[in-house]
Amino acid sequence: MKGLVVVITLMVAMFATSTAAMASEGAATQYKASFSAPMPDGGFSQWTCSGVHIVNRVSIKDSEICTVTGDTTGLVAGTYVGHPTANVPPFGEVPWFSDFDGVTATRFKAIIVANPDGTFTQHILAYYN
Repeated sequence: MKGLVVVITLMVAMFATSTAAMASEGAATQYKASFSAPMPDGGFSQWTCSGVHIVNRVSIKDSEICTVTGDTTGLVAGTYVGHPTANVPPFGEVPWFSDFDGVTATRFKAIIVANPDGTFTQHILAYYN
Protein backbone atom coordinates (compact mmCIF):
# COMPACT_ATOMS: atom_id res chain seq x y z
CA MET A 1 0.00 0.00 0.00
CA LYS A 2 2.84 2.38 0.87
CA GLY A 3 4.35 1.81 -2.62
CA LEU A 4 1.01 2.71 -4.26
CA VAL A 5 0.84 5.99 -2.32
CA VAL A 6 4.39 6.86 -3.47
CA VAL A 7 3.52 6.10 -7.13
CA ILE A 8 0.33 8.20 -6.95
CA THR A 9 2.21 11.08 -5.30
CA LEU A 10 4.86 10.99 -8.05
CA MET A 11 2.20 10.94 -10.77
CA VAL A 12 0.43 13.98 -9.24
CA ALA A 13 3.76 15.84 -8.99
CA MET A 14 4.57 15.06 -12.65
CA PHE A 15 1.11 16.26 -13.78
CA ALA A 16 1.43 19.50 -11.81
CA THR A 17 4.86 20.16 -13.32
CA SER A 18 3.71 19.51 -16.90
CA THR A 19 0.62 21.70 -16.42
CA ALA A 20 2.76 24.57 -15.12
CA ALA A 21 5.11 24.20 -18.08
CA MET A 22 2.20 24.33 -20.53
CA ALA A 23 0.77 27.43 -18.84
CA SER A 24 4.10 29.25 -19.15
CA GLU A 25 4.09 28.59 -22.93
CA GLY A 26 1.37 31.24 -23.35
CA ALA A 27 -2.01 31.46 -25.01
CA ALA A 28 -2.77 29.87 -28.36
CA THR A 29 -5.77 30.80 -30.48
CA GLN A 30 -6.73 28.75 -33.53
CA TYR A 31 -8.11 30.61 -36.55
CA LYS A 32 -9.21 30.13 -40.15
CA ALA A 33 -9.15 32.60 -43.03
CA SER A 34 -10.39 32.46 -46.62
CA PHE A 35 -9.96 35.23 -49.16
CA SER A 36 -9.34 36.11 -52.80
CA ALA A 37 -6.08 37.83 -53.70
CA PRO A 38 -5.37 39.68 -56.95
CA MET A 39 -2.51 38.31 -59.02
CA PRO A 40 -0.20 40.51 -61.12
CA ASP A 41 -1.68 39.07 -64.36
CA GLY A 42 -5.16 40.36 -63.44
CA GLY A 43 -6.62 37.06 -62.20
CA PHE A 44 -7.47 36.07 -58.64
CA SER A 45 -6.12 33.30 -56.42
CA GLN A 46 -8.21 31.76 -53.65
CA TRP A 47 -6.51 31.28 -50.26
CA THR A 48 -7.87 28.89 -47.64
CA CYS A 49 -5.82 29.05 -44.44
CA SER A 50 -5.81 27.68 -40.92
CA GLY A 51 -3.35 28.39 -38.18
CA VAL A 52 -2.60 29.21 -34.59
CA HIS A 53 -1.75 32.61 -33.09
CA ILE A 54 0.56 32.19 -30.07
CA VAL A 55 1.29 34.85 -27.47
CA ASN A 56 3.76 34.20 -24.65
CA ARG A 57 6.33 36.15 -22.69
CA VAL A 58 9.00 35.50 -25.34
CA SER A 59 7.18 36.10 -28.64
CA ILE A 60 4.00 36.68 -30.60
CA LYS A 61 3.77 34.43 -33.64
CA ASP A 62 1.51 32.74 -36.17
CA SER A 63 1.99 29.26 -37.54
CA GLU A 64 -0.25 28.70 -40.55
CA ILE A 65 -0.89 26.55 -43.60
CA CYS A 66 -2.67 27.88 -46.70
CA THR A 67 -3.93 26.15 -49.81
CA VAL A 68 -3.79 28.40 -52.88
CA THR A 69 -6.11 27.62 -55.82
CA GLY A 70 -7.48 29.51 -58.81
CA ASP A 71 -5.04 31.71 -60.72
CA THR A 72 -1.63 30.65 -59.41
CA THR A 73 0.27 31.99 -62.41
CA GLY A 74 3.75 33.07 -61.41
CA LEU A 75 3.86 31.42 -57.98
CA VAL A 76 7.21 29.69 -57.51
CA ALA A 77 7.88 26.88 -55.07
CA GLY A 78 10.63 27.72 -52.61
CA THR A 79 11.53 29.08 -49.20
CA TYR A 80 11.25 32.82 -48.64
CA VAL A 81 12.54 34.61 -45.55
CA GLY A 82 11.47 38.16 -44.75
CA HIS A 83 13.02 40.68 -42.32
CA PRO A 84 10.39 42.23 -42.67
CA THR A 85 9.98 41.75 -46.46
CA ALA A 86 10.95 39.10 -49.00
CA ASN A 87 10.93 38.88 -52.79
CA VAL A 88 8.09 36.37 -53.35
CA PRO A 89 7.31 35.71 -57.03
CA PRO A 90 5.12 36.96 -58.64
CA PHE A 91 4.37 39.64 -56.02
CA GLY A 92 7.87 41.13 -55.68
CA GLU A 93 9.18 42.55 -52.39
CA VAL A 94 6.34 42.08 -49.88
CA PRO A 95 5.76 41.92 -46.11
CA TRP A 96 3.61 39.28 -44.42
CA PHE A 97 0.34 40.35 -42.79
CA SER A 98 -1.22 38.18 -40.11
CA ASP A 99 -4.40 36.41 -41.16
CA PHE A 100 -5.31 36.46 -37.46
CA ASP A 101 -5.32 40.24 -36.82
CA GLY A 102 -3.75 41.97 -39.85
CA VAL A 103 -0.54 43.03 -38.06
CA THR A 104 2.62 43.24 -40.20
CA ALA A 105 5.24 40.62 -39.30
CA THR A 106 8.69 41.75 -38.18
CA ARG A 107 10.08 38.55 -39.73
CA PHE A 108 8.65 35.48 -41.44
CA LYS A 109 9.49 32.26 -43.25
CA ALA A 110 7.21 31.06 -46.04
CA ILE A 111 7.67 27.66 -47.63
CA ILE A 112 5.66 27.36 -50.85
CA VAL A 113 5.10 23.87 -52.25
CA ALA A 114 3.79 23.18 -55.79
CA ASN A 115 1.18 20.42 -55.67
CA PRO A 116 0.73 17.97 -58.59
CA ASP A 117 -2.79 19.30 -59.28
CA GLY A 118 -1.60 22.86 -60.00
CA THR A 119 -2.48 24.23 -56.56
CA PHE A 120 0.08 25.39 -54.00
CA THR A 121 0.48 24.86 -50.26
CA GLN A 122 2.13 27.59 -48.21
CA HIS A 123 3.55 27.01 -44.74
CA ILE A 124 4.09 30.22 -42.76
CA LEU A 125 5.87 30.97 -39.50
CA ALA A 126 5.65 34.70 -38.73
CA TYR A 127 6.78 36.74 -35.74
CA TYR A 128 5.33 40.07 -34.62
CA ASN A 129 7.86 41.36 -32.04
